[in-house]
Amino acid sequence: MNDSIYQPPQVELIDSEQPIHKASRIRRFFASMIDSICLSVIVIPAMYFGDMLDLAASNSWGGSLKTGALGAVVFLVFNGILLVQRGQTIGKLALGIKIVMTDNQPLTVSTLAIRYGVYFAGNFVPYVGPLFGLINVLFIFGEERRCLHDRAANTIVVNV
Repeated sequence: MNDSIYQPPQVELIDSEQPIHKASRIRRFFASMIDSICLSVIVIPAMYFGDMLDLAASNSWGGSLKTGALGAVVFLVFNGILLVQRGQTIGKLALGIKIVMTDNQPLTVSTLAIRYGVYFAGNFVPYVGPLFGLINVLFIFGEERRCLHDRAANTIVVNV
């Protein structure tokens, strides 16, 4: 009798390690553009009606801190839940990409805080902040396709 009910079930073991397909630079660029447009729809009118446009143009510490904080808060309101639950922003969701840890561990709030802390750091510093932001994103052209904020948080952006 080979069909004993006491015999353990037979299963085929497969490698659970799926190959990682990093998101293309162009997808990441357009996801960032979608995120920027979403933020601008709220931030620009808020700055206009809150009399912050002159403050933003002044390149002062106070202006950088206030406008940087406004942008960061609006970003979190738009994307906070998506980032924590799915590793995606609105733009990443629209383009089918997401943030993952390089070691396949789940994303944590602290990892996201590091990643976006580095990403937004330039917004809080007048004059050199925009240069830092440019250097940050230019790292995408390296072999690993990872910006500075990806490296700081040990993350990569992959296709879903």
